Amino acid sequence: MYISYRPLIASSFLFFTLSILNPVHALPLVGFFSEFFCFIGCLTLLPFLFKIKIEVPRIILPLFLILLIPLIQFSLGYVFFFFNAFFSFVYLLFFLLMILLGYNLKKSNVVDIKFFLAIFFLSVSIVSSFFAIIQWLGLSKDSAFILNLVGSRPYANMAQPNHLSTFLCMGLFSCWYFFENKKIGKSLFYVLCSILYFSIALTQSRTAWLIILFSSFFVFLINKKYNMRISKINLLAGGAFFVLCVFIFPLINGFMAQYFNIIDTGSIVERVSSGYERFKIWNQIFHAILQKPWFGYGWNQTTAAQFEVIDQFPGKEWATSSHNLILDILVWCGIPLGFLISSYFVYLYVRAYSSIEGVGDIFLFLVVSSVLIHSFLEFPLYFSYFLMPIGLIFGVLLKSENKFIFLNQILIVFIFFSGFFLGAVIFREYLKIEDNLFSGRLHAMGDLRDEVKLPYHLYFFDFFDDRAKWLALYPKMKVSPEKLMLGEKMVKTYLKPYDIHKYAQLLAFNGYKDEADRQLKILNILYGIDVSYNDLLEK
Repeated sequence: MYISYRPLIASSFLFFTLSILNPVHALPLVGFFSEFFCFIGCLTLLPFLFKIKIEVPRIILPLFLILLIPLIQFSLGYVFFFFNAFFSFVYLLFFLLMILLGYNLKKSNVVDIKFFLAIFFLSVSIVSSFFAIIQWLGLSKDSAFILNLVGSRPYANMAQPNHLSTFLCMGLFSCWYFFENKKIGKSLFYVLCSILYFSIALTQSRTAWLIILFSSFFVFLINKKYNMRISKINLLAGGAFFVLCVFIFPLINGFMAQYFNIIDTGSIVERVSSGYERFKIWNQIFHAILQKPWFGYGWNQTTAAQFEVIDQFPGKEWATSSHNLILDILVWCGIPLGFLISSYFVYLYVRAYSSIEGVGDIFLFLVVSSVLIHSFLEFPLYFSYFLMPIGLIFGVLLKSENKFIFLNQILIVFIFFSGFFLGAVIFREYLKIEDNLFSGRLHAMGDLRDEVKLPYHLYFFDFFDDRAKWLALYPKMKVSPEKLMLGEKMVKTYLKPYDIHKYAQLLAFNGYKDEADRQLKILNILYGIDVSYNDLLEK
């Protein structure tokens, strides 16, 4: 049976790899192709469940209810767009499926999930490390396979330095896992760790500093208990090497600049003393929660919460997330439900820790912990290439228990085939988004006052239908309440200068002076753009 499933393993590995190494990050959704590849990778693993009894441990039954929350909120009007509710539901559904997959594969011994994840993390992180080094050296320009570097911090093909640093940490843990299991020797272990440590230092990610500090301390404390091959001296030496890389990086930059077009990455002092805008975001979200403590603002609608309070608690950054997983859950669902959900996930994490029985489990626990540390400072779990492996890992770490129910394999077969069918439909619909947006922009260029006619009607991406209509809308005229509601939804989703100014103008021409003034205040707070009310009324 294992041999017959090798093509599935190979296909899944390929698609997971593409989700990280894919160099195409383009509008309208810059991460669409990476996300799409990751979901295909998950689907190709589902046939492993076709011929085994699928056990559902009762501990994960609450997830069946949690995944319905976005759809319920949409039906009640809390979530503005079906696009948001549907894809949030899909992410949660696949997270649940990955837990079931990890749990049942561990029991059936059909495939070694630990080895599969470790080889994936390590091989792709090494490739990503070389991509990051190439970007740092200024050699990625005009490359068809490596993203051109924008900014001063390398990110390989993940497009975000902090995402790369967390993934490289996962590769570091994988390297240690193989070393402990004697799959690689000392010399190769030191070489691979050196490459990964240096590449993590390249990203200048403070999140990675915390991850490495936590993981080193954790392994240091339990080193003797599990009779590890790595010594405490090795751990201290690895940490010292990483600190050295971070501190002498400006010197390395200066030396290499003689031979390459090195980017100016800045110093450690600049990194430590910058980037504290998230404290203002946390303050905003805290007060937004207090304004709607019972039911929240809807799943994935942190921007709507920020919009409600930003004029009272100013900040210079538009927040699509609160940069803290717990705050996000509370602001989406309200305090009562958000507290229950957060407590449940904390319980799962504690259960995962209590299930540790050996080095392999420690490796998986460190991977989970690294993503969770990141999630308290940013939003990595919004991305499937972090969320789905975490689901698999939770499934493996959960102890087998007598309290479970059986799931019919027919349901998994149905999800498998419908998943590929819907994937094809969604992919095809995604390719039509830009045509609709172009129609909206073209309509706006002519200052036309009639309703725009879009070439396509989008079902799964209804947000972009409304976005195109919003782009096409002429703001200097009286409009219906539905058009005003469209403008409100747009600014509560896109707090950009164009949207804020246009909504203010629309409000002004429809006699809502106080609300228009509030938009102008928000525009000034976020972007420093000063526009008067009279300026809005100029035709």
